[in-house]
Amino acid sequence: MSVSRNGISWAGLGLGAAAVAFNTEVGFSLVSADCAGTRALVLSTAMVCLAVVLIGGLLSAPAWRVRSAPDIDETPERAAPRGMIAGIGVLAALLFSLVVVLQGAAALIIQGCQR
Repeated sequence: MSVSRNGISWAGLGLGAAAVAFNTEVGFSLVSADCAGTRALVLSTAMVCLAVVLIGGLLSAPAWRVRSAPDIDETPERAAPRGMIAGIGVLAALLFSLVVVLQGAAALIIQGCQR
């Protein structure tokens, strides 16, 4: 079973959730620590996390496509959960990418701190 051909079924779900959690924590920490000059850091963190989410979704996509053609030595009952997890991973990656984009857009909207 090749990763490039069959994909990793859980990658979109695992990498996406980890990237959203990292983006949220880093974003909150940067904004609360220092208000001046954090816009570029928050945006760059959001872009890196968006790339991680999209990579996770792209790794899950082949596993979702191959769900109907299991390996020869694998029963359809055993292949079905992997296809479902891959589908959830791809769709979750889409949702997580929207969350990261909206969190990054907040950095563009917020003008600065009033002390």
